[in-house]
Amino acid sequence: MFPVNYLYDGKYIICQSLQGFKTEVMRQNKRVCFLVDEVADFNNWKSVMVLGEYQELNDKRERYHAMNLFSKRMLSVKVTDATDHSEACKPIIYRIAIDEKTGRYEKE
Repeated sequence: MFPVNYLYDGKYIICQSLQGFKTEVMRQNKRVCFLVDEVADFNNWKSVMVLGEYQELNDKRERYHAMNLFSKRMLSVKVTDATDHSEACKPIIYRIAIDEKTGRYEKE
């Protein structure tokens, strides 16, 4: 399993990851759920969930714009364990067009 870097640009959640099971599943079923939890302890936590549409960015301009946003925030996918530097190691850049969002939190 590979980690996902993500950011919110005010309209989309933009993500980058490596090829794997999750990208294959999202390509087959474009309706996705994205959940982020931040837990300090049992009484102090936040959770945000969005529902939306998976949109893989294959256009060179869109990919460049997304990579530029990640670069500005110093986020990148690092390929350190891969011995084969083929297409499988090329980051998958995608966005989630948000349809619904909700969140909850508890603060002591």
